[in-house]
Amino acid sequence: MSPTLSGAATYTIPLQFKLEADFATADAHVYTSSVPPETHQWSPLDNESTQPSAPNGYLIINLHSDLDKIDSVSENARYARPRLLVLLGAITFLTDEPLTPFDITVSSYKEHTPQPSLVSNNKLISETGDHSKSLSHLLPAITSTNPGARLLVASLLDRWRKARWMQAEEESHLYADEAFLSFFHILELLAKEYDKGLTEQIKTDIESFLTRLLERTLRHRGPRLQQLKGEKFKSVKSAVTDHIPIASRICHFLEHLGMLNIKSQGLVENLIDIRNSIAHGRQVYQDKLIWPFPSFFPLSNDSLDYLPAIQALTARAISKHLKLDSWEKEWRQTIRYLPPPEDIIRSFIKNKEYSKISDSTYLSGRKSGITPSAITDLYLAGRIKFNDFEASLCGLMIRAQPSSKNADKLIMAAYLLADSTNPQLASKAQIFVTKIHDSRTGDRLIGPKDTLRWLEYLGLSPAWMRQWIENR
Repeated sequence: MSPTLSGAATYTIPLQFKLEADFATADAHVYTSSVPPETHQWSPLDNESTQPSAPNGYLIINLHSDLDKIDSVSENARYARPRLLVLLGAITFLTDEPLTPFDITVSSYKEHTPQPSLVSNNKLISETGDHSKSLSHLLPAITSTNPGARLLVASLLDRWRKARWMQAEEESHLYADEAFLSFFHILELLAKEYDKGLTEQIKTDIESFLTRLLERTLRHRGPRLQQLKGEKFKSVKSAVTDHIPIASRICHFLEHLGMLNIKSQGLVENLIDIRNSIAHGRQVYQDKLIWPFPSFFPLSNDSLDYLPAIQALTARAISKHLKLDSWEKEWRQTIRYLPPPEDIIRSFIKNKEYSKISDSTYLSGRKSGITPSAITDLYLAGRIKFNDFEASLCGLMIRAQPSSKNADKLIMAAYLLADSTNPQLASKAQIFVTKIHDSRTGDRLIGPKDTLRWLEYLGLSPAWMRQWIENR
């Protein structure tokens, strides 16, 4: 290409959320204003109904491009689009406000006289906080002269922005599976980025293992030892590195980023199960559906529920990879409320650990992170039998005094235990339900009728609950 002139592209987005921005790169200027650019203003003769609502002003993006001598000014759009998408990705990621070209109401293109580069103020403040510090670290990454690094950052931000856009749509359940897969692609991209380190660690561990086995256990030495180590190393390395599970690869980079613990590892396992149920073809017909009604039969019943967790996981992983402070609080909260892996809960039940701790410890999850809700969820997922569910919560439910502090932690268990064959337990569970819903505490819980429909959708038959609702 032989550039002979410079072009300028200007995009205006009416803001539906509070934002203050003013930052620049070598070929872009992004800022907010209470009015649109002069060339983008509406005429007083325009119908007010056609003018877009901008309760929080406007986001304006100016992009400069070198044009080829055979280009018209309109070719600015083609050259500017990749950088526009990356900038929208950066703003979306830091503010958690999904922005797409669909939000642009006016765009214009013209010839541009090159001017000295603007000094970036690195200002980005939204309703979620001041992101200026993170922005100052992110801008060099999205404009890096290293093509590989720039490509990875652009890909991560774009996948995240696409997932958040689908997640934030009014009909979000329509895109739940697709949003989940877009988030999961981020985990795969980061796993690939850290694969080399994992492979090197595997090589080191194999060499150490073979040395112990061949030299210390089998007592080989000298040239024979070196020959056997070389032969065995190739076969063992091939067997291991050619088929590294995606779970191992994801956990490796999470450990590298300081994000791996028993809860995050359990989350990864669950996310992979959901990904597999979406990605692999299977029959999807269901006889019964519940609100909100899907437009298509879902490939996974869990993708919508796990979107907040995978959103926080991917956001914090991107931040850690780029050495940003963003999304730390959200990730801590996510980890706090995540249940431990299923095997940990099963061991808790099998060893009757619930009988060895206080009710307050049980309710708060201070013992291995296990709460009554975690056990209830495992029963609802069909992973434990009712007898185990009942035994693990019997004592707690009998002793529990209905209050706003334990309502959301025990109400689902109470619905289910109200049908227990243990008369004392059933009576206490029924009293818990009625007292909670007779008080104002019940107003902030999901309605009993909606909960009943959901439980029946899962294949359960809470007889007492149905009778209680019919008689209310």
